[in-house]
Amino acid sequence: MRMEHDGFRYENRRFVSDRFSRQVLQTPSIIALTSQSISEHLEKARYKISQGDFAGAITNAYTFVEDFLKEILRRTSTPFKESEGDIRSLYASVAETLNLNPKGDHLESHLRTILQGLKNVIAGLYDVANKASDRHARRYNPAEHHAKLAANSALAVCEFVLDSYAYQQQLKGKKTRG
Repeated sequence: MRMEHDGFRYENRRFVSDRFSRQVLQTPSIIALTSQSISEHLEKARYKISQGDFAGAITNAYTFVEDFLKEILRRTSTPFKESEGDIRSLYASVAETLNLNPKGDHLESHLRTILQGLKNVIAGLYDVANKASDRHARRYNPAEHHAKLAANSALAVCEFVLDSYAYQQQLKGKKTRG
């Protein structure tokens, strides 16, 4: 269904599209770029919070952000290492690609402040995942509100990046038609 949404159909064990002359051999992404998909993926973190697995919830939030950023980079044909697990680096590439760099001269100062805040949120998710999740040896056991903060921060970042990606795609469409 996600591939059909993007204009592909499954024929003879391959995804094909009338928009593209070649057949696509890749398997579909596990990340659909929709607000609903973002919420569904982060439900795993919320479920773990409800079960008292706060470290696991932080891991789910982090892993989703990592996968989501990689999918944005794939869709924008931005080079990156598939093995990269540092969301700070991935976000920096996405921010550059989508014109979200807080140092951009084209932005109003209040937007730069918010974009710098998102960069800080990514850095915070990175740190809490390394110190309080079950990705690595924990330095401390996180509390429920830490896990909620991580999950809600992941949601906010991903939804903003998704909206920015959609906006950039609209701009590209207008340039090619106009």
